[in-house]
Amino acid sequence: MTLEERQTLQDFETRVRQLMLDFRRLRAERSSLQQRVETLETQLEAEKAKGRDLTRELSSLRMARLIRLEEGDLKEARSKINKMVREVDKCIALLAT
Repeated sequence: MTLEERQTLQDFETRVRQLMLDFRRLRAERSSLQQRVETLETQLEAEKAKGRDLTRELSSLRMARLIRLEEGDLKEARSKINKMVREVDKCIALLAT
């Protein structure tokens, strides 16, 4: 084997080793990123659930505020409640068909 062939072979071996090191590093980085994605997805689901809970709580608070009326707001409250009842009736009618 000539000196030039040996040098070419050494260069090739060096490049293969470097590629193997890069592959291992990238595989470890990929694993780390996958764990990060899973963690963030879990956090996202928790935040979505929290948002749904807060939305329900807001709705309940609005309903409580509507029920806790002063005398001057009674007519408006009745109107809102009647509107809600009509909407519920429409939904029931749609479900029945």
